[in-house]
Amino acid sequence: MGDDAVRSQRVATETALIAAYDRVIGAQTTGVDELRTFREHHLAHLKALDPANDPTPTASLAVTTSPTPQLAKDAAARAGLRTLETQAASSAVELCIFAGDVELVELLARIGASESAHAALLSGRGTPG
Repeated sequence: MGDDAVRSQRVATETALIAAYDRVIGAQTTGVDELRTFREHHLAHLKALDPANDPTPTASLAVTTSPTPQLAKDAAARAGLRTLETQAASSAVELCIFAGDVELVELLARIGASESAHAALLSGRGTPG
């Protein structure tokens, strides 16, 4: 697998993460600011992987408040994002083996670290800052 294939795989992963965040942000009632921040990180990852790609953020999604059952859905959605972030972090680190360019390896390592941090924060460990 060459650098172009590694970049393509990561671009697909970052695009999927952004789409997942869009879905969850649109349905969440709590913690939306944190989720938007993580989504912005993924936009930055995408831009770093493919400078010619100019990802534009989607318009702010409306957040509606609803009764307590929504909180369970919020928790389940965050758990789903946590799983995706954990898988993406692992994938980024694994792709370092296949990258030939040192700068790409370093970028993948930074992306993996960011996604690991997202997973930890989504689980309630630590506070964003």
